[in-house]
Amino acid sequence: DMLMADWSGRALLVGVDDVSSDNVSTRTHRRGSTYSIDLTFHSLRQSYNGEYTCTAHLTTVSLTNTSVNTLTVRAPNVTVTIMVNPVNGLVIAGKMVSINCMITGADSLEVTFDFELLAEDNRTVIHHREDARDTQLIHSFNARASDAGKYVCKVTVCSDFLDEPITSMSTAVTLTVQPPVVEVIGSA
Repeated sequence: DMLMADWSGRALLVGVDDVSSDNVSTRTHRRGSTYSIDLTFHSLRQSYNGEYTCTAHLTTVSLTNTSVNTLTVRAPNVTVTIMVNPVNGLVIAGKMVSINCMITGADSLEVTFDFELLAEDNRTVIHHREDARDTQLIHSFNARASDAGKYVCKVTVCSDFLDEPITSMSTAVTLTVQPPVVEVIGSA
């Protein structure tokens, strides 16, 4: 028996003779009288969403079978959180404070993270692009009275598989900066 198969769909038109492109490969298996025809995407993209049809022809008996399969590629659910240390957000002027922006939900992707730490007046405090798998940004500084206020993290996730970048914002944290304690020592 000779099985001929063709896949068609939004992202391809491939004949199944174990032909492989950079991103798509097909393979036919036979176990007894059962055939299996696989279509494999090596790197998914959202633009590949849609129906894919496999048409198989068994040449010795003029038998044709068609199967329609739907592929749905979903964007990751990226969550951005922000933490301030000290935890209560209360710091004395001149002391060290850290603001940490963290991402969850995109750890299995090859992505670029574009971090922004924004003050409440929408002023960018720090901007950092990360091409590796570092999923957090820590900004440490000596607090000044002018640093008091609300802060949010804005993260943009870019990847070849995304049709458009994903932008997520954290909830706000509040930093309160108190003046330094001055101790007066005097003589009586």
